[in-house]
Amino acid sequence: MQPRLRGKLFFALEVALLIWVSVACAQQPPVKEVALNETSQNAQDMNEELQFRFTALAKPPVGFGYTYACTVQADDQQESAPKTFIMTVMVADRAVQQQLNEAPTGHVFQGTFTKDEEKVEYRMMPITGFVDQDYTAWKLLKLE
Repeated sequence: MQPRLRGKLFFALEVALLIWVSVACAQQPPVKEVALNETSQNAQDMNEELQFRFTALAKPPVGFGYTYACTVQADDQQESAPKTFIMTVMVADRAVQQQLNEAPTGHVFQGTFTKDEEKVEYRMMPITGFVDQDYTAWKLLKLE
């Protein structure tokens, strides 16, 4: 490929990418107005924590981090805790990734999670944590 043609091709790709990003950013959902008492209730809901024991099995990574198929221990089956879940670990959370990877197969972890966001769009979010069956994102606070 000639250098001039290659330069024009890269320029066209850059322009297409900029247009795509600007369109994607313009399609933000409308801001919902909430009453003061509803805001304080939402703040209380976001402080909710889950604590349970689980095993983790490494799965293929995704673009923003590593994934683990997790199973909650039968004796820890709380009403709000899932039975199984896919936990994502952000690339920057090397200590968590190392702890999960270096543990022997079948090792039981004790995890503490806090509610991060409700009604998320996807089953996997760019957080170190998981998304439950109600599409609520739970962020990992502590792993033992």
